[in-house]
Amino acid sequence: MITFPFSDLTSAKIRPALVLSPIEPSEQDFVAALISSNIVRLLSKTDYLLYTSDPDFSETGLKTDSVFRMAKLHNLSKSLAKRRLGKVNVHLMKKLEQKLYLVLGLK
Repeated sequence: MITFPFSDLTSAKIRPALVLSPIEPSEQDFVAALISSNIVRLLSKTDYLLYTSDPDFSETGLKTDSVFRMAKLHNLSKSLAKRRLGKVNVHLMKKLEQKLYLVLGLK
């Protein structure tokens, strides 16, 4: 769980996130992608919807159907990280990497 600032920086909200960069002791920041339980909103081609019924869901620590918003990347201070919720397995990470490649224009 990470304190995520809103894009206009007027406020922040504690929410789940996918940490994309290794958390090194010497580094003060890390890169993370937002995860939201608001699955009603129109999905973009860079979003990945994960249902509770998906075999990849159980290890994530998420409680409900969630969307990984891979285009919502943030460089954040380690002090904003509150606790570890779970992890993504190799299979799910490959799917998320494909979305990230789209975001970065690599594929």
